[in-house]
Amino acid sequence: MLYLRGIQVQCLGNAMQLNLFGGFGLVDRDGGVLRMPQKRGQALLAYLALKEGHGESREVIVDLLWPDRFKKQAQASLRQILFELRKLTAADPIVVATRGEVSLGTAIRGCDVWIFNECAASDDLDDAGHALKLQHSPFLDGPPLGSEPFQQWAAIQRARLEGKLDRVVLAATVAWEEQDSHETALALLEDLLRLSPMCVRAMLRIMEIEAANGNVAEAVRKYQRYARRLKIEFDDAPPVELHDAYEVLKSTPVKHSKFSLPKRRPAHAQADPWRKTSIDAPVVAVLPFRHLGNGECGDAMAAAIGEDITMMLSGCRWFSVLSRSATHTFASGAPFIPKDFVNRTGADYLVYGAVVERRPNWSVTIELADAESGLITWAKRYDTAEDGLMRSPHDLCPLIAAALDPAIAESEQNALSRPSLAATGSVAAYRHLVFGYRYYYAGAWAEAFDSFRRATEEDATYAHAFAMMAMTAYYVAQVGRKDDWRNEMNMAERLGRRALEIDPAEANACMVLGQALDWQGQHAESHELLERAASRNPSFANASTARAYHAVMTGTFDEANAYMQTALRLRVGDSALGLCLPAKGLADLHLENIESAVQTAHWAARMKPDFWLTRQVLAAALFAAGDTDGAGEAVTRMRQDYGDLSAAEFAAWFPYGDPDIASPVAETFRHFGWR
Repeated sequence: MLYLRGIQVQCLGNAMQLNLFGGFGLVDRDGGVLRMPQKRGQALLAYLALKEGHGESREVIVDLLWPDRFKKQAQASLRQILFELRKLTAADPIVVATRGEVSLGTAIRGCDVWIFNECAASDDLDDAGHALKLQHSPFLDGPPLGSEPFQQWAAIQRARLEGKLDRVVLAATVAWEEQDSHETALALLEDLLRLSPMCVRAMLRIMEIEAANGNVAEAVRKYQRYARRLKIEFDDAPPVELHDAYEVLKSTPVKHSKFSLPKRRPAHAQADPWRKTSIDAPVVAVLPFRHLGNGECGDAMAAAIGEDITMMLSGCRWFSVLSRSATHTFASGAPFIPKDFVNRTGADYLVYGAVVERRPNWSVTIELADAESGLITWAKRYDTAEDGLMRSPHDLCPLIAAALDPAIAESEQNALSRPSLAATGSVAAYRHLVFGYRYYYAGAWAEAFDSFRRATEEDATYAHAFAMMAMTAYYVAQVGRKDDWRNEMNMAERLGRRALEIDPAEANACMVLGQALDWQGQHAESHELLERAASRNPSFANASTARAYHAVMTGTFDEANAYMQTALRLRVGDSALGLCLPAKGLADLHLENIESAVQTAHWAARMKPDFWLTRQVLAAALFAAGDTDGAGEAVTRMRQDYGDLSAAEFAAWFPYGDPDIASPVAETFRHFGWR
């Protein structure tokens, strides 16, 4: 019988116990600790213990533990490790190796992480207490055991297990009142808070239990001690929702039958962008990519991929992306620990990967992990031949960014335990919002609008959902331009104003209202709104595009081109780029950059051939370049589709603020006899 930190573990025959919480330990049936001089051997056993089925292919193990060695050298190192492990026992094997796979042997019958997972599957108070005793120290605490990839894997597992401990204790104590177990629940929550001081929900539940039992003064004192601890140990303060709860409790010193959080604040209300609470949109951190190989060009390729993905995800997305300065702060020095990174930055998802040199080819692996749990929710490998079509980050990154967007939406939909986007407390509202985004990016406007509308029905104060309804109505009006497009544009304006009434800091609402006003000729009010939208998020590609159109409408064409350069950089690989390019084409026409205008117009036409403004700009650019046949053919096709409008009415769909600005589009129409 072994005693694992106060918990009895039955060991039979030559069974061994693997301890991974705290420092690594392999204990025989008599309680003796077996010495393992090779740290890679310890890393191998720890990795296999946490794998489903406790086995892994030799190729994966070699890449994980010896990424910096040639394949034959790494395989030889693995064989040496397996030989050393077999020598530890003459009876049952510690590891079993076949030609293609390595797995744990029958000698290892128990592991503290396995016992912890069994406890975590229950919502019993005793099991929660056992889980706390087991995880008295972090997973594989102490000096690093192996390579950088293994350290990253271990750090993710550490964060996942710590998050699981938070959840099991909170789940076990949620029914403390029904079980009449407030003393036990308090003890467990306070133990959890000592191990995991950033678990705000534990502190909130402690305050709730104390207040419900008439100990309001004690609840206030515990909060104050907790706040002092955060200040002394972390130079930090409790998040705003916990402080708000404290203020409510302090101002009502009477016995509570129930204690709950005050109403959430609007999104983007924090003054400090590093601070994150449960009200924020999902935050994505793109970590520096690694190069597994010897060539210097691989290092450059890894750096370029990380930078390009960061830039692309920042543009026109429904989540926030941390800047490179935030993620690269953690790239050197101490080992990267996801939980510390999450506590510092508020990241919800981690994107990381590696450029692997497989001569003569390359492969790029990329993974999306939930930052709180450490679980990988999506992964993919892109194989790149040196002489193939996909040989540079410029080719690869649009594909990666396009795949990550729906992968994050899928993860959010599956989780739904964090109904946080833009300050809603309704899981149902958040579910409708996520579905709405999926329809929105697929161009299914009716379905998207209906989903966003359902979100507002579930939560009438859901500012972000109102903003997305406005965005959808705006695009229906702008892209479709059917007979009722003015009604749709008015609807977008009304919905945008409603969103700003709820949350004046809602960036999407600022932007869509500014666009709706701009396209109705109200440029003065629009300018202020577009500047507010851009100030909320400088990487907001929609805002850069909208400012470019505003600049063209008001005659500041150089400024328009500057905004479009930002938008183009942010929108690489984005299908909505086709709606942006006509602004650049118009600016080039007015600046008499005719060759650039023609190239831009053709580019826009390939992406959005049916967009009315693209067709106008293409005709005007061809006419300015002297291609009268091409311009005449383009005007003829437009007259067939928009013949119920006069040339002036059709050209006026693009509303210049100053009527004295000569419109190259109107001049083109007049030249070809469209009156």
